[in-house]
Amino acid sequence: KEVLPRPGIKYQFEVLPRFYVTPSEVNFGRAKGGAVIARKVNVHCGLDRAVNVRVRGELTQSSSRLFEKERSERFPAIDELDIPVAPGASQEMAVTLRVPKKGAWGDHAGVLTFVASSGERVPVAYRIHVPSIWERLSPLFVLLVLAGIGILAYLAYIWGILGSPCGVLIPL
Repeated sequence: KEVLPRPGIKYQFEVLPRFYVTPSEVNFGRAKGGAVIARKVNVHCGLDRAVNVRVRGELTQSSSRLFEKERSERFPAIDELDIPVAPGASQEMAVTLRVPKKGAWGDHAGVLTFVASSGERVPVAYRIHVPSIWERLSPLFVLLVLAGIGILAYLAYIWGILGSPCGVLIPL
């Protein structure tokens, strides 16, 4: 006989639409100017017919001052892509982001829009960080400061061993 009741089993589930993309956010990480970065996403199609999926990217936020003034070619951009997906299939695709050589530095965020030919739209957030010149020079600056401290410590050590000069200097 059971004295205590048995704990019930709990299920947690999520109802997904017939057309969806995983992951829900793509992080392109940190990239220098001129970089081309690709990340894999899975397009799941539960529709009853084959569809062409078009991928477009739009930059929505940036920490750069240029973002509010102008939307130029200095910002990272997503390559447009158009691929067919079979009905009931899951298709892996590479989304490519290009950072211009003289690109605007800072944190950038945007939205990838996956549009099926049947009209379904799936937005996926993305983000990338482009380091500034100061971020790239900071390791060099730290090394120079450590080298300066080392040289000062060496000179203090040498001065401690040799001591200060004593006596009178007489001009010739």
